[in-house]
Amino acid sequence: MHCQYRITLVLFFLFIVFGNIFGQNKIENELILQLEPGADIENTITSLFRQNILKSKASTKRLAPEPFNFWKITLKRNISQETINKISSLPNVLKTQYNHSISYRTVPNDSLFTNQWSLNNTGQSGGENDADIDADLAWDLTTGGISPSGDTIVICIIDNGVDTSHVDLVGNIWKNNKEIRGNGIDDDGNGYVDDYLGWNTYLDNDNISGGNHGTPVAGIIGAKGNNKIGICGINYNVKLMVLVNGDEEADIIGAYLYALKMRKLYNETNGQEGAYIVATNASFGIDNARAEDHPIWCSVYDSLGNAGVLNVGATANNNINVDAYGDMPSSCPSDYLLTVTNIDKYNQKVNGAGYGKQTIDIGAYGKGTFSLKNYDNYGSFGGTSASTPHA
Repeated sequence: MHCQYRITLVLFFLFIVFGNIFGQNKIENELILQLEPGADIENTITSLFRQNILKSKASTKRLAPEPFNFWKITLKRNISQETINKISSLPNVLKTQYNHSISYRTVPNDSLFTNQWSLNNTGQSGGENDADIDADLAWDLTTGGISPSGDTIVICIIDNGVDTSHVDLVGNIWKNNKEIRGNGIDDDGNGYVDDYLGWNTYLDNDNISGGNHGTPVAGIIGAKGNNKIGICGINYNVKLMVLVNGDEEADIIGAYLYALKMRKLYNETNGQEGAYIVATNASFGIDNARAEDHPIWCSVYDSLGNAGVLNVGATANNNINVDAYGDMPSSCPSDYLLTVTNIDKYNQKVNGAGYGKQTIDIGAYGKGTFSLKNYDNYGSFGGTSASTPHA
């Protein structure tokens, strides 16, 4: 009797604790909808009220222009899973899910290159000799820039912005040269007005400044190299497309859809429009999240992959088995997503980093690495946020 009582108490405790963990980040009065192409959102909302599925006032925000049909729906009241199931059953609705909040996971002549042991480790910082990515050997083949077929290589960084005036980034920030900045016109016809510097999905403009987190991520990927200043990016002649998201999953999806739009335009116009985006970087995520609760986010990776884009995502900064406890985006099953955990200068997995035989693809250097800081500064940067751009 006492044993059964104790087991019941333990199970109740686990339900309370882990139920809160697995349910965290959910925004219970917001949905993300993917509708059939051509389906009208207002007609869909009207139908939901007519059928008494929705009972409180709803506001809508389109996450990307046509032909995409993705929407964020905000209501005054919380939404039950039963309501989501009913919405999903409508004939013009492809996918429905809760919105969620996200969190960030934190031999050139460049003067501070010796601090970048993750690119070329000679034991200079006390680590294991050659515990690095051998960037110097890769640079004998390419430093980024132009593909063999003449395409300008673009890597898309989805983050909280970058310091676009940083002396080690200025030359490598991507610009949409088909767009005239500030004229209030969608000059290139891609559905985004004045997206000259990229896109901010929270503000719906091209304000990509900021970047206390995004700037060091950008520095690892593509700080200007061989310029006798500061550090060197892994692809130091690449163009960096910066997309700024808010702190919600809906903004993340909107950013990925912008990248998808620009790569598809490039493919469809033989390089005359859009951008030759080869990869995206996501140094953020949701701890203890299951892929099945984020079907729209996960499906976007397949769409990007089919367009020719590889996606790289950080796993959790916790020593958990992601196979068992979940994580986003690293639990997404897409073949076009490379998931990354954190290793140190001794080639060992960092204790505070996720792992999983099924969910984690690779370890990359993150702990104690060196990159850019805002206002032309430099310093240490770590976590899986640093590992992911190294991959």
